[in-house]
Amino acid sequence: DNKDEFVPVADVLKILDRHGIIHIWYSTWSDTPALPRWRLIIPFLTPIPVSEWKPLYDKMIIFLGNPPCS
Repeated sequence: DNKDEFVPVADVLKILDRHGIIHIWYSTWSDTPALPRWRLIIPFLTPIPVSEWKPLYDKMIIFLGNPPCS
């Protein structure tokens, strides 16, 4: 889910499209006009080792324009 300080899905989709990144996104059950909620799936060609997941996730969040978690 995107956070309270969310980036609109349209902005994220522009970034992904500009870089040619394959993706799937969908709104969640808790999505409302006042508080949009959505999830993004980016498939990888190879599995990501568990030890590399958190650093990769953090880089992707910044790449997509979402402010880092505090």
